[in-house]
Amino acid sequence: MNNNSKKNKHATALKTIGKYTLTSNILGKGQFGEVVLAYGSEEEIRDDENDLNWSNQYLACKIIKKASLNPRLQMNLKSEIGILSKIQSPYIIGLFDIQKTQNNFYLFTQYCNGGDLDELRQIRGKFTEQEARYFMS
Repeated sequence: MNNNSKKNKHATALKTIGKYTLTSNILGKGQFGEVVLAYGSEEEIRDDENDLNWSNQYLACKIIKKASLNPRLQMNLKSEIGILSKIQSPYIIGLFDIQKTQNNFYLFTQYCNGGDLDELRQIRGKFTEQEARYFMS
């Protein structure tokens, strides 16, 4: 997990959703929306378990358009939220909050700026058995 301060990024604030500010920095796009860089607004946001003040930290915000979700996809989203809210692992992105508006769902998660395991696999090719054990432990 990366704990970069807001001062270190060059992204324009676009809008506020709940206690978070969404930026213009798009981290990724998918079929149902996009992921943007976000940070906690002036109000203090804390993760008491890790004693972190998220008002000074970046988060990733997955924006999902409600109109793009049929009933099956709505169930998949509900399952994703349920799973992410229960799992606490250094190898899986943590879900901190969910906000919704008339048109969108907003899932606020940890921000990792180093890419993901699939990107590393694409760059390096197959992992050795020892590397796979390390990543899966």
